[in-house]
Amino acid sequence: MGRRNEAVHIFHLYRKDGTAVFLHPFRRVDRLYALLERSDVRGHYGSEPRVESLTLFRNELYRLVEQEVKGWVSDSRFLPRFLISSAVFLVSFLFLSFVMLTPIPVLDELAISLGLSILTYILLGKKDMQSEGALKRRIALRTKVDAIVFTENDFVKRVEAELIAREGRKPDQLVRELVDADKDLAVADHEQEATQMVEYLDAMFHSHSFRKTEKRLKRMEREDTAYRHDIMRKWLESTKVDVPLLSLYMDLKRRTRTGV
Repeated sequence: MGRRNEAVHIFHLYRKDGTAVFLHPFRRVDRLYALLERSDVRGHYGSEPRVESLTLFRNELYRLVEQEVKGWVSDSRFLPRFLISSAVFLVSFLFLSFVMLTPIPVLDELAISLGLSILTYILLGKKDMQSEGALKRRIALRTKVDAIVFTENDFVKRVEAELIAREGRKPDQLVRELVDADKDLAVADHEQEATQMVEYLDAMFHSHSFRKTEKRLKRMEREDTAYRHDIMRKWLESTKVDVPLLSLYMDLKRRTRTGV
């Protein structure tokens, strides 16, 4: 997503019990800067979210911004911090060994010198986090977060209603919907949003066991339906997974170009 002003979508969904779910691409901190700086970030909801939910989400993004700035500082200032800390280790070891003529064992001298170098590294890191460069980066990213606006979206409204409906269904019916493509969540005119929603859900459900089960079901599309249902049921029984959200994800995946 390197092109400037490419649309990036965030989705707010309500669950049946009123719990708010945010689907977004910011779980990978290493992508946070590029997404916020080079993209047009848009928020969407079905039912209007509560103010406290948006506040919690914004605070979560602030936390991720802080992690991103810390990682950026660590990468950009690693060599100077390492060299200074190494110098502190060397100077303190030589001082304890040859200047302070006290009977300190060599292992103690090494431990003290190492402790001083580690402390120096940590203190330099804290100082770098308060530097002008870090401050500018932090303000720029937080400003981008504050500029995210959520608006009502028909596609998200349909997805939210379908998710709530699936939460009220029986397990056997959900298993059938996981395996069979008999539902049709309309994504016309909302292909970009649907594709990005699938990508976010894909990251949530990423697991080796699920990938194996999904590929196995794909290979057996012409096999007996009951047999395929049994495979999915056994996988669900062996792991803890959000079945209504998973069935929604697989249905959306079939309706977009991300489907396999």
